[in-house]
Amino acid sequence: MKYLFFLLKISFFALLLTGCTEFSRKKDVPLPENAVRKMVLQADLPSQSPEKNFVFLTRTNGAGQYINFDFNVGGILYRDTANPRNNIINGVTDPFTITFDTVRGAKVSLFRNDTFLTDIKRSITDPNGVLRTDENLAPFTEGSTYKIRVTAPNFETIEAEQKVSKFIPAKKITYTKGSYTKSDGQRLSEIFIEFDDPPSSEDYYSVSVVTQSISGNLSSLVRSNRDIFTLDPLATSALTINDRGFNGQKYTWRIGTYYYGGDIYSTNINGLYVTFRTVNKDFETYRRSVELIEKIQNNPYVEPYSIYTNVKNGYGLFNISGKATTVYIPLK
Repeated sequence: MKYLFFLLKISFFALLLTGCTEFSRKKDVPLPENAVRKMVLQADLPSQSPEKNFVFLTRTNGAGQYINFDFNVGGILYRDTANPRNNIINGVTDPFTITFDTVRGAKVSLFRNDTFLTDIKRSITDPNGVLRTDENLAPFTEGSTYKIRVTAPNFETIEAEQKVSKFIPAKKITYTKGSYTKSDGQRLSEIFIEFDDPPSSEDYYSVSVVTQSISGNLSSLVRSNRDIFTLDPLATSALTINDRGFNGQKYTWRIGTYYYGGDIYSTNINGLYVTFRTVNKDFETYRRSVELIEKIQNNPYVEPYSIYTNVKNGYGLFNISGKATTVYIPLK
């Protein structure tokens, strides 16, 4: 019996050593080549906003390349240390500035009900050609279907289509400074948006908060749990909510923002533009996936998850909105 136990013990340690050897053995795993890069489109075209209409166009990168995808603007960020002149933002060259992986020679066309409307030109303030703006776009017609098409050398043509949602106005937008304290002690301000939800359909809503600096510069607050905080239990993301919990009722949407209470950053902010608009389900689904990716991207044990896209043959989001309710909230 003792002899049998001894043999079993020896066999166990032999298996253990074999397993450790196999586990520690180095293996060369070839990285897959990214033979076909795809374009990444972020096109958000609100017809009423303190910000310009914009189209942000970048591209995917291959495996093994160091990238940091900014899901909020659709950009793939990289630092070009070999050619510092490529690190240009708003015409300023800085070898330590993060800039965007570009798509050269792209043509961006917008259609309404399958009829050509305009080509959206590259911004003169962006030498890389990533950002495209057009202040002369006609107000987007409620109920009309718009399509965006992007062609570029060495890339597959990408398209996305979106129907303009029905305009639902905000009855009142109010702001209270420093009225909420998180469990970790961080103090927030709150925005309350009151509106009447129609009972006839499933509706999706979005909020945008844009700061105005003393010099007049505008900057969007888009990153959840850093700029915008989800305080409403029915909100589907920091920037979106749908009417499944209040269909056909009056509702007040509660949103948390940075405190702006006298620190160095706050002293440079004159006020906030708050815009409330109806959006499509695509926009809500995209924002939900953005925030999920942000939560899990540093966790090596989560299952793979792809960000939502409504762009055919590419990645990103095309969103288009009609009328909106915008108020300015002075902070000084």
